Amino acid sequence: MINTASGFEEVERELLELISIGAQERVARDQESPQRLKCIEGLRAIGVTSEAMEAMRVIHVTGTKGKGSTCSMIESVLRYHGVKTGLFTSPHLVCMTERIQINGQPISKQAFCDCFNRVKQAL
Repeated sequence: MINTASGFEEVERELLELISIGAQERVARDQESPQRLKCIEGLRAIGVTSEAMEAMRVIHVTGTKGKGSTCSMIESVLRYHGVKTGLFTSPHLVCMTERIQINGQPISKQAFCDCFNRVKQAL
């Protein structure tokens, strides 16, 4: 388990390498694409049930400009109305932890490392 500042930097470096590899691959848009099925298998591997996946209410914003702003505005409106929110944006501006927010707050470096290690170990 990683729990130091240098440990966070190690996790950040490893994740950025994985993102770079993934960005080079073409992602099919078909509902039964190997990439989508691999994602579902990954969610199951970390303990997310089919029922939980179906119960998730997700807004997925795509396009070339303004996705981060759009997601931030939607998240803010939902939170204002009492909805518990999770937000993932990319890229980050200052620290990788700001990519993942729960109820408007970036997760801690410790939580980021713990989640990364949990997913890495499961996959």
